[in-house]
Amino acid sequence: MRRSSVVTKSVKKRKNSINFKNLFFWLVILFIASYIGYFLFTFFSVKTFNPLLSGSLERYLLSKESDDMEKTLIILEEGYDNNRRISDVYLVLSNSQKKISIVVYIPGDIHFEALKEDFGSSITVSSLRYAGDFLQEGRGVEYAVWQLSQMLGIKVNNYILVSSEARDTLNNISGNSGGMQESFKEYYSVDDGSQIGESFFKLHNISSSQSYMKIFFSPSEFKKLDQNIYSNLSFTKAFGKISGYSGTVKGTQTYAIDLSYYKYLTESMSEQGGQVTSLNTESFDTTFRNLYAKVIDRDLEEESVRVEVYNGSGISGSAFQLGRKIENTGCDVVRYGNAPKNIEKTIVYVPQKELFANSYKVVEEVLSGTFELVEGRPEFMTTGDIVIVLGEDIKLMYRF
Repeated sequence: MRRSSVVTKSVKKRKNSINFKNLFFWLVILFIASYIGYFLFTFFSVKTFNPLLSGSLERYLLSKESDDMEKTLIILEEGYDNNRRISDVYLVLSNSQKKISIVVYIPGDIHFEALKEDFGSSITVSSLRYAGDFLQEGRGVEYAVWQLSQMLGIKVNNYILVSSEARDTLNNISGNSGGMQESFKEYYSVDDGSQIGESFFKLHNISSSQSYMKIFFSPSEFKKLDQNIYSNLSFTKAFGKISGYSGTVKGTQTYAIDLSYYKYLTESMSEQGGQVTSLNTESFDTTFRNLYAKVIDRDLEEESVRVEVYNGSGISGSAFQLGRKIENTGCDVVRYGNAPKNIEKTIVYVPQKELFANSYKVVEEVLSGTFELVEGRPEFMTTGDIVIVLGEDIKLMYRF
């Protein structure tokens, strides 16, 4: 009888031990599941902020053309308050079908000469956001995207501005992996004999240091990214572009244009007597167009279109400014000139639209669809496949 009682107690102890182990196991599973749920909730609750959503700004500033070529402007910021500035800008073009990419690097200390009329002197790329906020409070990001597009002569699909707050948060989570230039130089080709400086690789430092595992263990810090990355893309897509940048370079034939190289710069003296370093647009355009021919969509390439642009707007330089964007997007502009007379509304003449459908899309994107289409030729002598006569309405195409 006593032995039976001892056996019963022993069995109860084993059951209690087994139950405790099971309870501990399920508590651990519950904790892990809860943490994963918290992480996923945090990750997908973080949003970008897009100041271009108001009005029709995206229509005028961003390209909506969906093809194999994607053009993304990535802007890096540093400093706070009065020291906040744009430090580096990257234009990343990638053709998924051809597996070819182009990366253009713009350092923040380059001056933009076209802004002399607005500010009395040229200003640096680093000051573009500040300048926009000075002209109209809260529109600095929009202004920076617009002027960078004007400077490079191209309309992008996407923009991503990584604010100083976002950069510090990313560094706190993942650290900043310096010295990436040597490991990534081999993935770039430079066709024009220029060189790539160390600053060119800053985006690699940010991209390569990102790790979902590190983010997983820092959800509270990760939440600080909310609304601190400015983009027309969702946060997951914008973060994917940044973290995946190094992978894009490795996975494609990538050509580099480093605008800090002397070939792409011109120096002059300011009215105050200081030296001003500005972009040599002619030199940049020549290199850029030669490389763009490698990544251009095949359908557009095969059309071999000839475009003519005439200024009937009364605004000096308009034909060159818009024609430059058309040419930097893969169409050959064979003639610039003044129209016989000024006209109110912009007209695009396309005698054989079916033969130049892809080229027409480029023109439509650059002009933001604000024109009258005529499937014929103008009254004055022209030979182009597409003839653009700019009207006075281009003043309304985009105004800051």
